[in-house]
Amino acid sequence: MSAVLEITAKRLLTAEEVFAMPNSKFGVELVKGELIRKMPTGILHGIIVARLAAALSVFVRQRKLGEVLGAETGFKLQLNPDTLRAPDISFLGSEKFLQVKNINKFFSGAPDLAIEVISPSETFQDVQEKIEEYLEAGVPLIWIIRPKQMTVTVYRPNRELKVLHEADELDGEDIIPGFHCLIEEILGDLPQVSE
Repeated sequence: MSAVLEITAKRLLTAEEVFAMPNSKFGVELVKGELIRKMPTGILHGIIVARLAAALSVFVRQRKLGEVLGAETGFKLQLNPDTLRAPDISFLGSEKFLQVKNINKFFSGAPDLAIEVISPSETFQDVQEKIEEYLEAGVPLIWIIRPKQMTVTVYRPNRELKVLHEADELDGEDIIPGFHCLIEEILGDLPQVSE
């Protein structure tokens, strides 16, 4: 049994303890103090994340709206016990980015936008738990991308969810004002190689 698994069996971990852990071949998240290993993703996942992150980054940087952050950027969503999540893509607006105390550590709080690309290994329950944690932490806009269904589900606090299809358009709404991107630009023309 690894040292990491032995620690979680004895007591709950904090985000600071996770930050101090030696690197491993797996990413990790922390859910109510319990360490969760994240398996590396496949190529399809990487293509989708890269396409959307590139479109967002160009738009946000040109307008000086804040920062688009890549996968593995940790957000402490809850304390005592700690919950630490790392969305596939996230966005911190300029105002929130000013709250960053140490650029080399996890952000204490919620991003303005959290984006998750669902992997084949994730269960419905895994995804629902993340969405609930993001909403409870105050994330005002969440995009859940389901490559197999070719959809993006948009979540906002206290609003009905919206399911967007390939011909629809992602809208940054009031979080990234003016950002629009066709779902087809992100999910269309994907490689169809199997095995």
